[in-house]
Amino acid sequence: MKRLALTPALLIGTATSAYCLDRLTPAEIASLPQDQVAVAKRGCAAQWPNDFEMRLYLRGQAVLGHEETNRSRQCQRERRQAVKIFTAEIVDQLAANGAATRAEQKAGRMEPDHVPVIKVFNPYGGATWLLTESDPDEPDRLFGLCDLGMGEPELGYVLRSEIEEVRVNIGGHGLPLERDLYYSTTEPLSVHAERAKQARRIVG
Repeated sequence: MKRLALTPALLIGTATSAYCLDRLTPAEIASLPQDQVAVAKRGCAAQWPNDFEMRLYLRGQAVLGHEETNRSRQCQRERRQAVKIFTAEIVDQLAANGAATRAEQKAGRMEPDHVPVIKVFNPYGGATWLLTESDPDEPDRLFGLCDLGMGEPELGYVLRSEIEEVRVNIGGHGLPLERDLYYSTTEPLSVHAERAKQARRIVG
């Protein structure tokens, strides 16, 4: 439960008392720390006829604060789920890079060293992917620098469908991977790969 910083401003008013009276047991009321009761007394002693009502109010504020925290977390989860990892623009750029690589391969020339198009990461762990292109024959197959958080980042392939479908179990909720909305780089993949090799993880 989120601990609120109780101040005189927070403690003004009695609207929450009815809420508390309907829902709190004596044991819950008694669990309020005495130091918070003392702060309340100093802040607005005139508001409360006795310690019992003061404890009711303060405990109610803690309950409301907990509910507000839960609502905030739910909003954050919904926002993450609403943000699409692979937009049409990203998919098109991955395909264009893949086509350019294929063209150089067919011409017998050196493959281009593409700049990463997208950074995908697990916000609840250490896994990160810097992806540069898709396979022209299998668009679901993406190439880039893959770091599963085990100290061995390497160049390789990953399926786009797997990235989109994977869910991380956090507190009983299946949460998706995320795209770094603020990621931007001008350095080619080889530079990122060398840096990751030295650091044993993707850096930046």
